[in-house]
Amino acid sequence: MKTHEDRNSVKHYSLRYEVADLFFEQKCTPKEIGKRLNISRERVYPLLKALFDNGEVIYLPPSDHILEKSLEAKFTLRPGSVTVVDTGRVTSPDAFAARVADRAFREIKDISQQKRGADIGLGLGPGAATLKVAERLGAMMRSDPDAPRLNLVGISSACIASKPEYSCTSFFNLFPSSHVVSSVGLFAEPIVPTHAFDNLKKRPGVAEAFAAKSSVNVVITSMGDVTDEHDLLGMLLTQAGYISDKEKPTQWVGNVMYRPYTVVGPVHEAANSPRAVTLFELEDFVEMSRQKEKRVILIARPCGGCQQLKDKALRPLLQNVDLRVWSDLIVDQQTAAALVREGTSLSGKAKATRLQKR
Repeated sequence: MKTHEDRNSVKHYSLRYEVADLFFEQKCTPKEIGKRLNISRERVYPLLKALFDNGEVIYLPPSDHILEKSLEAKFTLRPGSVTVVDTGRVTSPDAFAARVADRAFREIKDISQQKRGADIGLGLGPGAATLKVAERLGAMMRSDPDAPRLNLVGISSACIASKPEYSCTSFFNLFPSSHVVSSVGLFAEPIVPTHAFDNLKKRPGVAEAFAAKSSVNVVITSMGDVTDEHDLLGMLLTQAGYISDKEKPTQWVGNVMYRPYTVVGPVHEAANSPRAVTLFELEDFVEMSRQKEKRVILIARPCGGCQQLKDKALRPLLQNVDLRVWSDLIVDQQTAAALVREGTSLSGKAKATRLQKR
């Protein structure tokens, strides 16, 4: 038996559907919609907004196919592996996130189909970029009753203490409970000495995440540039007292999931050097990106704090096969254009070989 609240909810959903049909399909103005539905024009606007907020209508910015083809040709990339998002002269975090979430949702559904409807392990990295994507992806799944069910896994404990909303586990609540089978967080101090890392993996709150590592099918994570003052890895190391701005490793170029790299390849810290606590290493991502039922979706957008482009940090990930840590790269138009304009066109094994000899 439906309660009064249930009936009101159904009625409200039906009204949103009628508003959507009139606005998008019949091209009616809010004033015309109000007359047709016998409601005030002022009531139409929040109903339209609710369509976007609830994921029932999703706006996706266009892709720049010319830049996509240029990047594929320049760096010998797999066709269709790069999405260049056109969000205008200043990259909109929300619009960019919508495009990433759309790609992630399609990949999740594709792998689920390959696995005959099996649940999908989704690993989430921390940070502002992934937060926006999780918001959008959760809305998409909420609006699709037939979407695959997820096993959520937090893949890092590293997070700025004053920004808890950027931690992996905080994203879990953005997904509808009807689509989540299980959730596993990674709970440990964000930075530890490298020699202590192996023992840390056995501790409660950490061991559970490492036990779920092999079940992760899709990873969504972002990257950082060592020269960016807002780079979270640099901020964590500085706050922990390990480095100062003048002591940043000069060979580092960037990091993916808080794992640093140079133009040659992944960084392997000395035993007494600090490192972030993460579930995956860069070599793991390289291996995952080559597997049929695995995806690593890498977000490469300008810094949310200062809009600095990440083209210089991204370039080694395109040139060096030992750093091909992604299967799906989502990049903004400005960064893609900078990559196409600058540098040489050598790529693949030949480029990697030259880098190794330097």
